Amino acid sequence: MGETQQGKSTLIKYITKYAGRPDHTIKIGDGNTSCTKSVDVYTVTVAPKEYRLIDNQGEPITDIAYEDLGDLDDDDALVVEIPDQESLSANFNFIDTPGLNDSDGDDMNNMAHIVGRCSDLSHINALVYVRNYDEPYSRSFKQFFDYLCRCLPNINHGFIVMHTRFSSTRVRGDINKAAQIRREAFQATTNMSLEHFFLDSRPDDESPFAQLQSLNEICRFLQHLASQRANPSSGFQLLKTSQMQNVDVHIRNALNELKISLEKERQAQGAISETFRYNGVFHQTEISRLGVRIFTIKDQIENLLNGPDVVLGTKGCSVDYSFGMIFTRRQIKANSETLRFQAEYEITHVEKTQTSGTKWSNEMLRGNTWCAELSTATFRSLSGTATFYTTSAIRNRMVVEVLQKMILELEDAILTHKNALTLNSAGEQYSENAVKLGESLGKVDRVLATLGKEEFEIALWPLLRKFYDCRAPLSRYQIREFVRVYDQEIAELLPL
Repeated sequence: MGETQQGKSTLIKYITKYAGRPDHTIKIGDGNTSCTKSVDVYTVTVAPKEYRLIDNQGEPITDIAYEDLGDLDDDDALVVEIPDQESLSANFNFIDTPGLNDSDGDDMNNMAHIVGRCSDLSHINALVYVRNYDEPYSRSFKQFFDYLCRCLPNINHGFIVMHTRFSSTRVRGDINKAAQIRREAFQATTNMSLEHFFLDSRPDDESPFAQLQSLNEICRFLQHLASQRANPSSGFQLLKTSQMQNVDVHIRNALNELKISLEKERQAQGAISETFRYNGVFHQTEISRLGVRIFTIKDQIENLLNGPDVVLGTKGCSVDYSFGMIFTRRQIKANSETLRFQAEYEITHVEKTQTSGTKWSNEMLRGNTWCAELSTATFRSLSGTATFYTTSAIRNRMVVEVLQKMILELEDAILTHKNALTLNSAGEQYSENAVKLGESLGKVDRVLATLGKEEFEIALWPLLRKFYDCRAPLSRYQIREFVRVYDQEIAELLPL
């Protein structure tokens, strides 16, 4: 995902070229309007490999100053794979989405439609936000990124940021320092520390060094993607746009009118009955209403306890032998790096990845604290990542405790009403209509509470999209069909 003209389609096109099967059907835009108008899927099978520079004698280039690498041309150097690499092929399904911040589009509604596309998928392994290296983190970017984090809470710490149009031929000065500046600017804007990649997806054909940088960054990028676990789409939420909220207002008005009607019906029934019978109706309907509330809370607790695992964050290390270590630091061997991570919650498991020749050792996991050592052999790049997870039950422990206390309070209230019914000898004479009346009032309250939320389950998007996309006021029939998505019985009570 990303804003218009940031290089999303170009990135995928470059990956197909890296895999040796370039897709020339991928269209690339050149203006303010998004070239990609629909969600497109591209499947790529590739074994990520690292590359190095060799001279015209076929020998690795190791005795040249870093600042002179950019001056090499095709006569001086050639980009080749590093031999004897252990790399397994992986299948990637890249989903290319329309650009945001389009001069012709409605950004937030476009964002909702893109995220809503997740309802057609069983899972997502990663979400890559593509940004032109030269673009500042604007107000619109902050709005888009906040929206994504709220819609996809179970992977919001696993987002990946890809900075395009980045290489030594495009960035002045030390590229490692330039990359760090972008990381710090991102963290200052979002208050999040994510995995960043820096790539020129259109490297200069006459610069072997620029090509080397792009190829090795794609290798690191694909290795990181291959290590990401599947996040079920059932855990995603779709944050409502202002257009959706306007539709909800009309639905809630209709439900409030129904609620008033049901309340009047209950009051009318009590008015024609003896006082004790009216009290019995009240207690019985309250028991039914509170029972529905308990059922709703228990269902919510079940979802919180058994939801998908939550990503706590990713810790990575990458020291590039080919140009980052040899030429910048003047070192011959990258021995090891010690990585540490402290999470907000208990870490239940860690998934690690590393490049060929790199290995993990001395790993220690205690509660929410983890550390391990990443090491490599001479003349090999040092690169690896560790992604940390906790369970939904641990993440939501405090929320569950609050909800369980609410259940105890509601059960006490039900017991009070049952005791009152026991004292009322006429309680057994009440009809089933009184019970159903209380249940209906409870269900109306439940639908109203659901519609009052800022988000809804992404699985409902295919059912609600036609209503939320409607620009004209909804008819009574459409309002009934909308409510039917949440409760069929209440929908039937709405007038046409």
